Amino acid sequence: MQSASDAAEPFFSGESKGDKPMTLTAAYTPTATSADDQLVELADAVRKQVGSDCQMQMASKDEGDGKFSLTAKALMKSGEHAGYTLVFTYAPPRPRWTKGSPNPKATFETAMGSFTCEIYLEQMEYTASNFIDLAEKGFYNGLHFHRVIAEFMDQFGCPYSADPNSSRCGTGGPDGNTTFVNLVTGAVESRDPKGKIRDEHTAKISNEPGTLSMANAGPDSGGSQFFMNVVHNDFLDFFSEGESQHPVFGKAAGQADLDVMVKISEVETDEETPVTPIMMKSVTISGLS
Repeated sequence: MQSASDAAEPFFSGESKGDKPMTLTAAYTPTATSADDQLVELADAVRKQVGSDCQMQMASKDEGDGKFSLTAKALMKSGEHAGYTLVFTYAPPRPRWTKGSPNPKATFETAMGSFTCEIYLEQMEYTASNFIDLAEKGFYNGLHFHRVIAEFMDQFGCPYSADPNSSRCGTGGPDGNTTFVNLVTGAVESRDPKGKIRDEHTAKISNEPGTLSMANAGPDSGGSQFFMNVVHNDFLDFFSEGESQHPVFGKAAGQADLDVMVKISEVETDEETPVTPIMMKSVTISGLS
């Protein structure tokens, strides 16, 4: 039997201590939503590991919130594990954040100082989860502010800005057809083929000084880029009468944090691009389990 460590796409890990049954633990996340469909998916995954010459027993347990733990027992009929019962288990991951808990925070370490923001996960779960996913994967580390305007905002988050002199700065985003986990619901969300996410027009939070707001080029065109308001740009609110609609998903934790944003906005620029590049050294998320 091919072991989990040898598999091209391993689903399970575990070890045999020479006793029966042998237990392996699932290392994959089901894509199906119903218990019955998840069991079928688990059975298919088991057969990829052990082959079809086995007798299967399947069971599920409702863990609440639409999540199920799964168990598959495979009685091997042939091969090196003939006579063994291999037990495969899957348990849904524990939530990293629960309603009523304080919102997580993001600490931005830049070439001009650091600042911390509350990320509005409770109010803007979809947009905040997209940002947190990118931040935790290191997407923003090493990028540069590509557009800053005094008395307006600082824009950031384009992957092409890794080279601050690139002519493509301001045009990029995450890879297409990628996913992230909604940290409130546990659902797996998808970015479109161009890496865009849908607009989340739910909580009516104004573009006040210190807020983080999604940059876009029209409806449902946000991705990784966002801007930091240094004044109250209420004409950018999605619930205003203005043409631009930019949902807010975070805010500076205090005045000292806003002061750093303002300082960045006031640097010397050439066509709104900082003359001296300002690097984002790291974005660190805290407040999640």
